[in-house]
Amino acid sequence: SGIKVTWKEVNGAEGYKEQDYQEKINALNISFIDNNVIYDGMYTLRYWIEDAAGNKSEESIYEFNIDTRKPTNIEAFLSGEKLQQAENGTIVYNIFQNSAVTGNATAEDSLSGIESVKILKTKSIIDWPNASELEDGNEFTISPCTRCFLYVIAKDKAGNTDFIITNGIVVDDQKPVGKDAGELILKPQS
Repeated sequence: SGIKVTWKEVNGAEGYKEQDYQEKINALNISFIDNNVIYDGMYTLRYWIEDAAGNKSEESIYEFNIDTRKPTNIEAFLSGEKLQQAENGTIVYNIFQNSAVTGNATAEDSLSGIESVKILKTKSIIDWPNASELEDGNEFTISPCTRCFLYVIAKDKAGNTDFIITNGIVVDDQKPVGKDAGELILKPQS
């Protein structure tokens, strides 16, 4: 049998590196691990069978990616404005709106591509959101009478995930009333 493996290794600013090798082997056993390092990249495996008389089968091709990197550049936007991320686990409520607001979330992945970007509107820090609680991050709405922050969770097509937590958002369409509304007391001065 014979085998030829071609791969393109994603390597930051250097771009792609291409390497080829061809070797006759008795058993198909290929490793993309070198010194315990798995190389992320786009791979094409070409293989065939050759008999003792030198006759070769048709070449078979198998293409696959190895992607161990998490999605990057995870961001959330409200009305086109980028939301700030919470820093050091501290949520600051710094967005105030008086009517419903729409938003979207985005992420990038240089190798396998983004499978999904989901959000969770919550009022408390949690270990990891339950999948049934997640909403599509492509477009979402925060309705009036809501106080929350967002978990934005990105998943690439290889199954790698990462997330951010945004600062807080308050959407309040209620007029102040009662004792917290403030009063003007006129008291004549003597």
